[in-house]
Amino acid sequence: MFGPMHFKLALFIVALCRFRIILSEDVVSLSSEDIFPTAEKRFRAVMRMINGDGFNEKLVKLALDKVTTQCKAIMGNSSESNALTAGEGVHDQAAAASNHHAVNDQLATSKNANSCKEYNDLFVENLTNIGKRLNSIFQSMFADDYKVKIIGKDLEFNEGQLGSMFLDLRFVFPPLSDDLKSIYTLINPEKKSSYEKTGIKDKEKEMVKEWVSNNAPGMISAFNMNEEQLWTVMYQLFNTDVSMLESLKLRIDVFNNNAGDLKQAKELCKKQNSAMFGSIALLISAVLMFTIS
Repeated sequence: MFGPMHFKLALFIVALCRFRIILSEDVVSLSSEDIFPTAEKRFRAVMRMINGDGFNEKLVKLALDKVTTQCKAIMGNSSESNALTAGEGVHDQAAAASNHHAVNDQLATSKNANSCKEYNDLFVENLTNIGKRLNSIFQSMFADDYKVKIIGKDLEFNEGQLGSMFLDLRFVFPPLSDDLKSIYTLINPEKKSSYEKTGIKDKEKEMVKEWVSNNAPGMISAFNMNEEQLWTVMYQLFNTDVSMLESLKLRIDVFNNNAGDLKQAKELCKKQNSAMFGSIALLISAVLMFTIS
């Protein structure tokens, strides 16, 4: 699913992004824990992104539009830079080949567009599948109607929330991944690498309940574990689907590291989460929705 070619492309983009950040005067250290200091905030942020059995389709489309635009810009700038570098000291050869420049530019543009499409198709696939996994995890911990119990009807989806959801999507995954790993460690203390397991024991269930009580106390009243479902989806996430999760985190990291609005986005995301997703924060996010990279 996330092969060597995809990884090389990702590393290339990461390296390019790091170089551009070093040259920038506005270097921002990413610390998602500053924005989402508790597991409860992280869970709530992700829960409101979910519609049906996975991430809201309009949110996925918005994310695809953003990463595609950025990828094309990166690839385009990289091609221009390489062309300029290759031309130094070889003016005669460049002049002789001037008639071929238009063709070469078209080929480079086509190749870059194909690379972006392939890379971002993988991003959408992973984002969609991870959304389904997270929905299943929440269902297995808090029952099928977890959104009604925890989020309530006040935050039913509307178009104005897309901007704030995308902001949360940019910063929530690193600490959320650690939360899920902590829960998986509790239900799999033997560190079994095979699917076969006798089930989540009562002791392990109590440990997960205690974890929720300590890290997401506002959700403990909704705790209602489906042991078999939780084990199945957690095993998939950290064994068969582990590359999918890491690929998604890497792609979001690439986007953030190359975004021109990183400081603004981070501060806005922190404010809207500090306000506990209040109406003012949502309104600000909606207004800025199309100004955020």
